Amino acid sequence: MIRAGDLRTRGIIESPVDTPNDTGEPVRTWATFANAWAEVKPLSGREQFLAQQDASLVQYRVRLRYRAGITPAMRFRVGTQILDIEAVLQPDGQRIETQLLCLERKVGA
Repeated sequence: MIRAGDLRTRGIIESPVDTPNDTGEPVRTWATFANAWAEVKPLSGREQFLAQQDASLVQYRVRLRYRAGITPAMRFRVGTQILDIEAVLQPDGQRIETQLLCLERKVGA
């Protein structure tokens, strides 16, 4: 059960959309799938060397009220912070809560 007081972060769930540019080539953009109040907690973090740059990877758990249709192709955005959804969980099995396991990548951090 999620208490309303736990859901303190207002975020946007975005889905990928391929739109054609001026030359007709598809360009990945993001469209709002849903707005949601959520509890966002960091779980772990690590540093890596990617593409000849230091990168910080932080894993988050995002808890929100049950919402159907969320997939790992989507992302969760809070302001300028972008969390890529890695997995979508329904831990209670009763459509009360949805949990998103997300990864934030910061290049040059």
